[in-house]
Amino acid sequence: MPCKFNLIPFNPFPESGLTRSKNEQIKRFAQILIDAGVVTTVRKTRSDNIDSACGQLAGEVQDRTKLAERMSRAAGKVIEVRAV
Repeated sequence: MPCKFNLIPFNPFPESGLTRSKNEQIKRFAQILIDAGVVTTVRKTRSDNIDSACGQLAGEVQDRTKLAERMSRAAGKVIEVRAV
């Protein structure tokens, strides 16, 4: 099945807890795909300064997984271990 890969570097925002891969890593991954015969392009990032690249509007991000909430609860738990 013919296809084309558009690699879009992640636009990091504070609430995600994630970071963008380094440009060199992105280029190496793209080259692996190209060497395998896959048509590949790396998209140029835009609007990083207003957290809107690739449709990510940081002010509109909702954590539907509730990951931050779950991690906060887990960090506050005290686990009691009893020897029997």
